[in-house]
Amino acid sequence: MAIISVQSITEEGIPAPTRTAAESGGDTWENSGSEFVEIQNGGEGSVVVTFTALVTSFDSPTYGPATKSSRTITVAPGLTSLIGPFVASAFNDENGYCSISYTSVTSLTVAIFTI
Repeated sequence: MAIISVQSITEEGIPAPTRTAAESGGDTWENSGSEFVEIQNGGEGSVVVTFTALVTSFDSPTYGPATKSSRTITVAPGLTSLIGPFVASAFNDENGYCSISYTSVTSLTVAIFTI
């Protein structure tokens, strides 16, 4: 499992964003709750990407008991998906990282951005 660095988008932009090959064991990033994830699928089949929610049930003072599910996104071949942000209180582990897993990593790249 690799830790992916978050890239900040500023007025100057990011002339050459860094994309990392997805790891078969999954990837993580330090999640503040304002990042979004770019997944590029250069392979020949669809890939299911899962963002694991670690807190799945809670009691909201406004809405009462509620549940939070892990998020799954299917990225078709040849496409790029932008996903997020992910609420830190639901998706972060005890070290402040959010995790991603993939059904396949063949020709799959990932990048994490924040504004």
